[in-house]
Amino acid sequence: MTNIAPFSVTLFRYPRRDGVYSVLADAVIVHDRYQNRHVRLDPFGAELWLRIDGMKTLYDIAVEIAVNAALPIEEVARSASAMIGALSAEGIVYVELEPQPLPYHLTMPLDEQDPYRAAASMRAEGWF
Repeated sequence: MTNIAPFSVTLFRYPRRDGVYSVLADAVIVHDRYQNRHVRLDPFGAELWLRIDGMKTLYDIAVEIAVNAALPIEEVARSASAMIGALSAEGIVYVELEPQPLPYHLTMPLDEQDPYRAAASMRAEGWF
């Protein structure tokens, strides 16, 4: 493991999506259900978002990104920690202490979901 002492303890938590999303050719757009608005993620935010599954720590995700992009893990971990903070402030991500799979409606882009299954999943999660 690298020296990550200066980074956030958030790296060892499990990020969770809290918004349905669409993948466009050049961006990921997330619907913020609390403020009824859309958040357009930058390329790094999109890369991070698409790897969030509720089962991997933020550190695990940062390592995946670093390895795939041939970047230093410390650099990616720092950026990932900052990005999760920003996405949390936007209200579209939160972190948990323990892993937990995402509900169906948060596992894939909205246009790839079965609408009936997505509605049932949203209902079960208290979205409406």
